[in-house]
Amino acid sequence: MVDSQITARLCSEEQAASTPRAFLVRALRSHAPRAPAPLVIQLSGLDALSWGRAKPQQQDQLEHHDGRSARLVLDDRSLSSRHAVIRRVAGGTHGHTFIVADEGSTNGTFVEGERLVEPRELRDGDVIECGQTFWLFRERHVEELEALLDRLYGGGALGPRSTVSVPMLELLLRIDRIAPSDLPLVLHGESGSGKEVMARELHRASGRAGPHLALNCASIPEGLVESELFGHRRGAFTGATADKRGYIEAAAGGTLLLDEIGDMPLAAQAKLLRVLQEGRYTRVGDTAESPANVRFVAATHRDLAAMVDDERFRGDLYARIAGLTLEVPPLRERREDVGLLLAQFLADAEEGAAQGITHEACRALMRYDWPYNVRELQKAVAVALALAGAGADKIKLAHLPEPLRAAAGEPLPRASRPPSQAVPAASRVKRERVSDETLRSALEDSLRRLQGNVSAVARELDTTRMQVHRWAKRLGLDLDSYR
Repeated sequence: MVDSQITARLCSEEQAASTPRAFLVRALRSHAPRAPAPLVIQLSGLDALSWGRAKPQQQDQLEHHDGRSARLVLDDRSLSSRHAVIRRVAGGTHGHTFIVADEGSTNGTFVEGERLVEPRELRDGDVIECGQTFWLFRERHVEELEALLDRLYGGGALGPRSTVSVPMLELLLRIDRIAPSDLPLVLHGESGSGKEVMARELHRASGRAGPHLALNCASIPEGLVESELFGHRRGAFTGATADKRGYIEAAAGGTLLLDEIGDMPLAAQAKLLRVLQEGRYTRVGDTAESPANVRFVAATHRDLAAMVDDERFRGDLYARIAGLTLEVPPLRERREDVGLLLAQFLADAEEGAAQGITHEACRALMRYDWPYNVRELQKAVAVALALAGAGADKIKLAHLPEPLRAAAGEPLPRASRPPSQAVPAASRVKRERVSDETLRSALEDSLRRLQGNVSAVARELDTTRMQVHRWAKRLGLDLDSYR
């Protein structure tokens, strides 16, 4: 097994902090889906990394490493002994770029679903398929590499079982650091991306003795929000036949997650603001105040700043809860976690359910864009297990929902446009003070090509999702019309 000490040594000390780090991340093995064995190989500082099939009974290991090149042998019978190589060559924005080449393998090397016939330049997020193993190439800025590797290989509540992606590891590292404080914060991210999981991790890391509770503000009728939050006295309103504890009281000494806080009515927002300001609350129908001994965490997929501008969310409450906002990345931006999540869902399945998955089905999972994130992946696995039936050996491509089956036969969206077709107007949006006309042209072009995928548009324009929403509002663009 390749351990964290070996992967750590693959990084050159000469690598400048301002230069993006390059990684090869093992995401999924179709021959061992319940044991994904996360592995991160750092390419920065290397001139070449080659890999191929290990000898019988030989475990994954670095067979050769001289400081500038390395060879990785893997327990994957579908690999050739010399299968593929990644080389660093001159060129690119930072003075070098990475290319991948097949070394005459029997089963071929695939990048973004296309079989390599000649060397190909790698871009951040490219999916590389060799044998029965799927890898992701990543190139991004990483400030605290050793701390992230320790988080990955050294444990933690989530550990390598749930994430191997740099953005999620960075998020967990920040959560570890702020957890001991009482600072309120906002977890922002798309629906199904794992905001509640991150809130639970925050509570675990805080060491607070009380429970972690979650209140979904979007699912409670407007007239009952205050009762759910603060509790009520018997007779406070029609139907209040007994005293009731609210979530603030029930979560005493712990953490209260206000999920989808953007859907909280304005009247309830005003009373929540008072609790945050004074640390006290009053039950509905009562006059006595009680201390609010709870840490508040808000979660939302909405742009709260834009809602403040529209007067749909109180600005003073936003100022109170948004002292720190943490972004939970969508699954399509951390595709390397698909294998780990799949292993978890297979392990949690009912007894007798399929425990394997075909290579074609794995390819569909790795190439799908996951618009509804982890929740959609969990549902897709549940559907596939049900269609496979009790006693089945493997999930097949035919068992997956139709959108995933379609993804198995087409290149990923970002692969459809060669690097040479970059959009000049888009690249200037962040660097220059452009006119609204230029901004509209760049934004409309990106929205059309990327089918309204706001996260992808934000990456292309080198900005944030929130800023894309603000631009669209200012320019009168309906984001839904591009989807």
